[in-house]
Amino acid sequence: MPNMLGHKSQDEAATAIRQFSSLVRGQCSSHLKPFLCSVYTPKCVSGRAQPPCRSLCEKAKSECATSMTNLRFQWPEALKCEAFTTESCEEGQDVSVAPTLPTPTCQRITMSLCADLPYNDTIMPNILGHKSQDEAGSAVFQFLPLVGTKCSPHLKPFLCSVYTPKCVSGSRQAPCRALCEQARSGCLPILTIIGFQWPQHLKCEEFTLESCE
Repeated sequence: MPNMLGHKSQDEAATAIRQFSSLVRGQCSSHLKPFLCSVYTPKCVSGRAQPPCRSLCEKAKSECATSMTNLRFQWPEALKCEAFTTESCEEGQDVSVAPTLPTPTCQRITMSLCADLPYNDTIMPNILGHKSQDEAGSAVFQFLPLVGTKCSPHLKPFLCSVYTPKCVSGSRQAPCRALCEQARSGCLPILTIIGFQWPQHLKCEEFTLESCE
Protein backbone atom coordinates (compact mmCIF):
# COMPACT_ATOMS: atom_id res chain seq x y z
CA MET A 1 0.00 0.00 0.00
CA PRO A 2 -0.84 2.48 -1.29
CA ASN A 3 -2.32 0.69 -4.31
CA MET A 4 -2.65 2.29 -7.75
CA LEU A 5 -5.94 3.94 -6.71
CA GLY A 6 -4.30 5.66 -3.76
CA HIS A 7 -5.83 3.56 -0.97
CA LYS A 8 -3.41 3.73 1.93
CA SER A 9 -4.67 0.67 3.81
CA GLN A 10 -6.39 -2.64 3.11
CA ASP A 11 -9.40 -1.44 5.11
CA GLU A 12 -9.73 1.56 2.80
CA ALA A 13 -9.35 -0.69 -0.25
CA ALA A 14 -11.97 -3.11 1.12
CA THR A 15 -14.49 -0.30 1.48
CA ALA A 16 -13.92 0.83 -2.11
CA ILE A 17 -14.11 -2.66 -3.64
CA ARG A 18 -17.60 -3.26 -2.21
CA GLN A 19 -19.13 -1.61 -5.28
CA PHE A 20 -18.28 -4.82 -7.16
CA SER A 21 -19.90 -7.17 -4.61
CA SER A 22 -22.99 -7.93 -6.73
CA LEU A 23 -20.86 -8.77 -9.77
CA VAL A 24 -18.53 -11.01 -7.78
CA ARG A 25 -21.45 -12.83 -6.10
CA GLY A 26 -23.09 -13.33 -9.47
CA GLN A 27 -19.93 -15.02 -10.78
CA CYS A 28 -20.20 -13.32 -14.15
CA SER A 29 -16.52 -14.03 -14.78
CA SER A 30 -13.88 -16.24 -13.19
CA HIS A 31 -11.39 -13.48 -14.03
CA LEU A 32 -13.15 -10.67 -12.15
CA LYS A 33 -11.99 -11.47 -8.62
CA PRO A 34 -8.30 -12.03 -9.58
CA PHE A 35 -8.32 -8.77 -11.53
CA LEU A 36 -9.93 -6.74 -8.74
CA CYS A 37 -7.50 -8.16 -6.20
CA SER A 38 -4.58 -7.27 -8.47
CA VAL A 39 -5.81 -3.66 -8.36
CA TYR A 40 -6.94 -3.28 -4.76
CA THR A 41 -4.39 -5.62 -3.11
CA PRO A 42 -1.60 -5.79 -5.72
CA LYS A 43 1.15 -8.38 -5.55
CA CYS A 44 4.30 -7.04 -3.94
CA VAL A 45 7.40 -7.78 -6.04
CA SER A 46 10.76 -6.59 -4.71
CA GLY A 47 9.03 -3.94 -2.62
CA ARG A 48 6.88 -2.63 -5.49
CA ALA A 49 3.25 -3.12 -6.50
CA GLN A 50 2.85 -5.27 -9.62
CA PRO A 51 0.63 -3.49 -12.19
CA PRO A 52 -2.67 -5.16 -13.21
CA CYS A 53 -2.75 -7.37 -16.31
CA ARG A 54 -4.53 -5.79 -19.28
CA SER A 55 -5.92 -9.00 -20.80
CA LEU A 56 -7.22 -10.11 -17.38
CA CYS A 57 -9.07 -6.79 -17.13
CA GLU A 58 -10.49 -7.09 -20.65
CA LYS A 59 -11.71 -10.63 -20.08
CA ALA A 60 -13.40 -9.74 -16.77
CA LYS A 61 -15.05 -6.65 -18.25
CA SER A 62 -16.24 -8.48 -21.36
CA GLU A 63 -17.70 -11.49 -19.54
CA CYS A 64 -19.51 -9.26 -17.02
CA ALA A 65 -21.00 -6.90 -19.62
CA THR A 66 -24.49 -8.43 -19.47
CA SER A 67 -24.55 -8.46 -15.66
CA MET A 68 -23.38 -4.84 -15.55
CA THR A 69 -26.21 -3.86 -17.89
CA ASN A 70 -28.77 -5.67 -15.72
CA LEU A 71 -27.44 -4.00 -12.57
CA ARG A 72 -27.01 -0.60 -14.26
CA PHE A 73 -23.37 -0.69 -13.23
CA GLN A 74 -20.68 1.09 -15.23
CA TRP A 75 -17.09 -0.08 -15.36
CA PRO A 76 -15.10 2.60 -13.45
CA GLU A 77 -12.92 4.94 -15.50
CA ALA A 78 -10.16 4.38 -12.94
CA LEU A 79 -10.03 0.72 -14.04
CA LYS A 80 -9.92 1.40 -17.78
CA CYS A 81 -8.29 -1.71 -19.28
CA GLU A 82 -6.45 0.31 -21.93
CA ALA A 83 -4.41 1.90 -19.13
CA PHE A 84 -2.80 -1.45 -18.29
CA THR A 85 -0.27 -3.54 -20.21
CA THR A 86 0.24 -7.25 -20.87
CA GLU A 87 3.83 -6.98 -19.64
CA SER A 88 2.68 -7.57 -16.06
CA CYS A 89 0.64 -10.67 -16.96
CA GLU A 90 1.99 -13.77 -15.28
CA GLU A 91 1.91 -17.24 -16.79
CA GLY A 92 -1.70 -18.36 -16.97
CA GLN A 93 -2.90 -14.83 -16.30
CA ASP A 94 -2.87 -13.64 -19.91
CA VAL A 95 -6.32 -14.93 -20.79
CA SER A 96 -6.69 -13.42 -24.25
CA VAL A 97 -7.12 -16.96 -25.61
CA ALA A 98 -8.51 -18.60 -22.49
CA PRO A 99 -11.01 -21.45 -22.93
CA THR A 100 -14.64 -20.49 -22.58
CA LEU A 101 -16.62 -21.62 -19.55
CA PRO A 102 -19.52 -24.08 -19.92
CA THR A 103 -22.73 -22.26 -20.81
CA PRO A 104 -25.41 -22.49 -18.09
CA THR A 105 -28.71 -23.96 -19.26
CA CYS A 106 -32.33 -23.62 -18.17
CA GLN A 107 -33.55 -26.09 -15.56
CA ARG A 108 -36.95 -26.89 -14.05
CA ILE A 109 -37.64 -25.15 -10.73
CA THR A 110 -37.51 -27.64 -7.85
CA MET A 111 -37.28 -25.25 -4.89
CA SER A 112 -40.57 -25.62 -2.98
CA LEU A 113 -41.03 -21.91 -2.19
CA CYS A 114 -40.98 -21.02 -5.89
CA ALA A 115 -42.75 -24.07 -7.32
CA ASP A 116 -45.98 -22.21 -8.15
CA LEU A 117 -44.57 -19.25 -10.08
CA PRO A 118 -45.89 -18.02 -13.46
CA TYR A 119 -42.64 -19.40 -14.92
CA ASN A 120 -41.27 -22.94 -14.59
CA ASP A 121 -37.60 -22.68 -15.59
CA THR A 122 -34.66 -21.09 -13.78
CA ILE A 123 -30.91 -20.90 -14.35
CA MET A 124 -27.90 -21.12 -12.05
CA PRO A 125 -25.83 -19.50 -10.73
CA ASN A 126 -28.23 -16.78 -9.57
CA ILE A 127 -27.11 -13.18 -8.95
CA LEU A 128 -26.02 -14.10 -5.42
CA GLY A 129 -23.66 -16.77 -6.71
CA HIS A 130 -25.64 -19.84 -5.60
CA LYS A 131 -24.63 -22.64 -7.95
CA SER A 132 -27.60 -24.93 -7.33
CA GLN A 133 -31.23 -24.73 -6.27
CA ASP A 134 -30.37 -26.64 -3.10
CA GLU A 135 -27.86 -23.95 -2.19
CA ALA A 136 -30.34 -21.19 -3.05
CA GLY A 137 -33.05 -22.95 -1.03
CA SER A 138 -30.85 -23.05 2.06
CA ALA A 139 -30.14 -19.33 1.72
CA VAL A 140 -33.74 -18.22 1.13
CA PHE A 141 -34.90 -20.26 4.17
CA GLN A 142 -34.22 -17.23 6.40
CA PHE A 143 -37.11 -15.38 4.72
CA LEU A 144 -39.79 -18.06 5.26
CA PRO A 145 -41.10 -16.55 8.54
CA LEU A 146 -41.43 -13.17 6.80
CA VAL A 147 -43.22 -14.77 3.84
CA GLY A 148 -45.53 -16.46 6.35
CA THR A 149 -46.64 -13.10 7.75
CA LYS A 150 -48.01 -12.18 4.31
CA CYS A 151 -46.66 -8.66 4.83
CA SER A 152 -46.60 -8.18 1.05
CA PRO A 153 -47.98 -10.21 -1.88
CA HIS A 154 -44.87 -9.09 -3.77
CA LEU A 155 -42.32 -10.59 -1.36
CA LYS A 156 -42.43 -14.19 -2.57
CA PRO A 157 -42.31 -13.33 -6.32
CA PHE A 158 -39.41 -10.96 -5.66
CA LEU A 159 -37.42 -13.47 -3.61
CA CYS A 160 -37.95 -16.13 -6.25
CA SER A 161 -36.79 -13.73 -8.98
CA VAL A 162 -33.52 -13.42 -7.05
CA TYR A 163 -32.97 -16.97 -5.80
CA THR A 164 -34.54 -18.85 -8.76
CA PRO A 165 -34.45 -16.26 -11.56
CA LYS A 166 -36.51 -16.78 -14.68
CA CYS A 167 -34.54 -18.39 -17.50
CA VAL A 168 -35.17 -16.67 -20.83
CA SER A 169 -33.47 -18.20 -23.87
CA GLY A 170 -30.62 -19.49 -21.72
CA SER A 171 -30.10 -16.18 -19.91
CA ARG A 172 -30.96 -15.07 -16.39
CA GLN A 173 -33.67 -12.40 -16.09
CA ALA A 174 -32.66 -9.70 -13.63
CA PRO A 175 -34.92 -8.90 -10.65
CA CYS A 176 -37.44 -6.08 -11.09
CA ARG A 177 -36.71 -2.95 -9.09
CA ALA A 178 -40.39 -1.99 -8.70
CA LEU A 179 -41.24 -5.47 -7.38
CA CYS A 180 -38.40 -5.19 -4.87
CA GLU A 181 -39.58 -1.77 -3.71
CA GLN A 182 -43.17 -2.99 -3.28
CA ALA A 183 -42.02 -6.00 -1.26
CA ARG A 184 -39.71 -3.89 0.88
CA SER A 185 -42.27 -1.16 1.63
CA GLY A 186 -44.90 -3.75 2.56
CA CYS A 187 -42.64 -5.70 4.91
CA LEU A 188 -40.53 -2.91 6.37
CA PRO A 189 -42.94 -2.22 9.28
CA ILE A 190 -42.71 -5.84 10.44
CA LEU A 191 -38.93 -5.90 9.99
CA THR A 192 -38.68 -2.74 12.09
CA ILE A 193 -40.81 -4.24 14.87
CA ILE A 194 -38.60 -7.33 15.16
CA GLY A 195 -35.41 -5.27 14.89
CA PHE A 196 -34.29 -6.30 11.40
CA GLN A 197 -33.34 -4.31 8.31
CA TRP A 198 -33.89 -5.03 4.63
CA PRO A 199 -30.80 -7.03 3.54
CA GLN A 200 -28.03 -5.07 1.84
CA HIS A 201 -27.56 -7.81 -0.76
CA LEU A 202 -31.19 -7.24 -1.87
CA LYS A 203 -30.87 -3.48 -2.15
CA CYS A 204 -33.63 -2.42 -4.57
CA GLU A 205 -31.54 0.39 -6.02
CA GLU A 206 -29.21 -2.20 -7.58
CA PHE A 207 -32.00 -3.55 -9.81
CA THR A 208 -33.61 -2.03 -12.90
CA LEU A 209 -37.09 -1.42 -14.26
CA GLU A 210 -36.13 -2.93 -17.62
CA SER A 211 -36.81 -6.48 -16.44
CA CYS A 212 -40.25 -5.68 -14.98
CA GLU A 213 -43.00 -7.59 -16.78
